[in-house]
Amino acid sequence: MCIGGIFLSVLHRSKSGSNQKKKFHSRKKEQYRIRLQEKQKLRFHYGLTEHQLLRYVHIAGKAKRSTGQVLLQLLEMRLETL
Repeated sequence: MCIGGIFLSVLHRSKSGSNQKKKFHSRKKEQYRIRLQEKQKLRFHYGLTEHQLLRYVHIAGKAKRSTGQVLLQLLEMRLETL
């Protein structure tokens, strides 16, 4: 059906497309929130500043093993955690 040169199917698709975009953006925000919370847990649990944590992540990233496992090992080896 055509109204003033605009097809209704096009209008319908654009609405569903915008819903998909909203879902995509909300999913991205949710993932960001989860990552931020996990980072904050690490920082507060091990008493690190942002810069110190980034340095440990960089060192762990250079390792050939799993970055997450190496990061936890480095953090557990800190003398302050004893």
